Amino acid sequence: ALRLFQTDKQEFHAAIGHAYSSVDSRYFKYEEADYGIISKLLESKHERIVVSAIGAVRRIANFLSTTKAIELLKHVDIGISEKIADEVLVLFYSNSVIAFDLLNDSDIDHFLKKLLPLPELNEYWIQSFLSNASKYHAVKTANFFIQRVEYAIKMEDWNFRPCNYGPYITIPLRFRESENFGYILRHICQWMKSFPGENLQFERIAGGLFDAMFSPLD
Repeated sequence: ALRLFQTDKQEFHAAIGHAYSSVDSRYFKYEEADYGIISKLLESKHERIVVSAIGAVRRIANFLSTTKAIELLKHVDIGISEKIADEVLVLFYSNSVIAFDLLNDSDIDHFLKKLLPLPELNEYWIQSFLSNASKYHAVKTANFFIQRVEYAIKMEDWNFRPCNYGPYITIPLRFRESENFGYILRHICQWMKSFPGENLQFERIAGGLFDAMFSPLD
């Protein structure tokens, strides 16, 4: 595997990822060199290579160590594409792979930060991750959406959608279930009021964010 990895051919790197995805992690003895190769594959900027290596991480999570799997997944730049983000975040969906509650504050910070540059957050497992994060890490997730709105305004990018609202929602956010709901509601209201001047783009996307976070209000 190391010899193939040392080449620059993408098809060889993808083949290595597929090979690691096929091993039986219950019996395969991973060495540090193996983890090093998998890490480098996960750091690739090529979607095909990254996706192949994520399969190897799934094996490690299922049969060896969820802690190691989370560590490896942090090597992926999920901001490259929605597909890559979706392939990573699906692993946190249920207890069958990596339970969401195994992610600590630092892990949540990491994955939210990496999601920031994505122009849209449409994919199903991205929405599922953000739904869980909005309940269990509500303040961090609220600030994540604020940063996305402010980025869109700064860049004057009308094609950048900071959050899913209205017809774009597949899985609703769960801020209303958070113990910090009252604080977040006040925080968002104050942030919206403090935005300087009139800005149609801000009014549109901040209004969409408010609806996505808090509707229906009692």
